[in-house]
Amino acid sequence: MVCGASAGVRAQRPDPFFNQTQFAQWAGEGPQEEVPWKVHAESTGLSVYQRLSAKVVAEVEGRYLKGRTTPGDLVAQLQLTDHDGRVYRDHSILTIDKGKQDVRKGAFFAWNLFMLPGDYDLVLSLIDKTNGKRNYAHRNLRIDRLGKDPLPEAWRDLPAVEFLRVEDPPDSYFHPDSWSRLRLPLTSQHPVRIEVLATLTGTGRAMVSHRAYDFNLTSLLPILKTFSQMEVSNGALNVEVLDLVRRKVSFEQADARNLDWPRLKEAVTRADPTKIDVHALQDAKHTAAFLRQEVARRLNDGKDGPQATPVLVVISSAAFFDSLDDINDTLLPKECNCAVYYICYSPAGMRYRVSRPQFDNVKRVLKPLPVKGHYAETPQDLRRVMAEILDDVAKM
Repeated sequence: MVCGASAGVRAQRPDPFFNQTQFAQWAGEGPQEEVPWKVHAESTGLSVYQRLSAKVVAEVEGRYLKGRTTPGDLVAQLQLTDHDGRVYRDHSILTIDKGKQDVRKGAFFAWNLFMLPGDYDLVLSLIDKTNGKRNYAHRNLRIDRLGKDPLPEAWRDLPAVEFLRVEDPPDSYFHPDSWSRLRLPLTSQHPVRIEVLATLTGTGRAMVSHRAYDFNLTSLLPILKTFSQMEVSNGALNVEVLDLVRRKVSFEQADARNLDWPRLKEAVTRADPTKIDVHALQDAKHTAAFLRQEVARRLNDGKDGPQATPVLVVISSAAFFDSLDDINDTLLPKECNCAVYYICYSPAGMRYRVSRPQFDNVKRVLKPLPVKGHYAETPQDLRRVMAEILDDVAKM
């Protein structure tokens, strides 16, 4: 199918393109369908970005596109109005030329959105500029609240609607176009140093799998972005990304309140496991030891002051290290003035009902540290885990 997507973020910003059409006039005339199409608008629930999301799709039938005699543009305009009367608009243009494209399966316009709970009035128009035919449809879109939300204030300062730009990976995993931030204040009783470590590369058989790496980016980059939005008022927030395949720190940022996406993007692109050299692969038996060394380094880093309590948050998908022979070369304390959290986000592992020790041994790698392990299958699990960590650290 030929597809078109929204051009960018328009969170309560005017879209000048609407002034070039008769959108307001069409609204007064009511629903119309001169082009065969189907419209889908649905809430898709809580996403791994810890935002409620929705999707709007308009599908134009292939039989109509095959019958067009000349190439030209299809133009779609989407308008959402919230319960306070605020209007959010976006448009998309799709050039159709059956001499250059396979139009038999039709074409579609798609919008992905972040939204706040509530009822929305949705209006969607379509115009075929080759013949002037047009469609106009009206829908109601309801975004339900979360039941027993553990982070009830996280969305307090967000716009009701954000249109998300559809880009190529890895931008599509991070959404640098989404400028709004979650409200995640963290005020501890004593100074803390939050160290967020993310392991994006796989382990074991998944070590050189591009598919596994792509899954990790899809799942873990949003989680990393979410944690970077914590507002630590009595301490520091640092972020580090580990390339376990090559046993190196691929990205590091102190005071990471605003992640440097251009640098992080370059790092995750370089870490593609399909580009691993033979020498690095032969030394894969030292991967667990490398993770242990980095944990020890971050715990002992006192650049934010010796009085700051280190709080380590390790984020990973399921990680199972085959060789643990040399992990004890790096000593870790059984008791320390620190807190260590391990968040394993692995819906695939849970789906196959494999017991945790069979597919994840990170806690064993970090022994004897008092690691608090959290195993998450869904975005709701991640939200609960984040709330627990924020509550724990606030008491320190």
